Amino acid sequence: MPKYVATRDDDLALDWAGSTRVGADLAAEIAAMRAAHSEVHVIGSIDFVHTLLAEGLFDQLNLWVYPILLGAGKKVFADSALPSVLRLLELPITDDEGVTLLRYGRTDRVPEVGTFG
Repeated sequence: MPKYVATRDDDLALDWAGSTRVGADLAAEIAAMRAAHSEVHVIGSIDFVHTLLAEGLFDQLNLWVYPILLGAGKKVFADSALPSVLRLLELPITDDEGVTLLRYGRTDRVPEVGTFG
């Protein structure tokens, strides 16, 4: 299985067979990944997710919500996130522990601010 590694460390050894370093031209590299694979998942790098959100380089956002309040840590939506209107793709899926999967897709709509209700 191919593995794409986004890293700022040019000296990082890519020991996993089939590994490719990404980041020189992220938009072009993401487009090539989309053309080559039906699905691409980001695992373990919230900093990379922040970059994808800031650049609008995502089609679908799968958010796993765990019912734990930690009070600290990195935000999913950093201040650099591109303002976007998302649409819920399916009803939330929740397990017996309250863990919920929310699947959102992008839209072309521009966010509007106003009042609720």
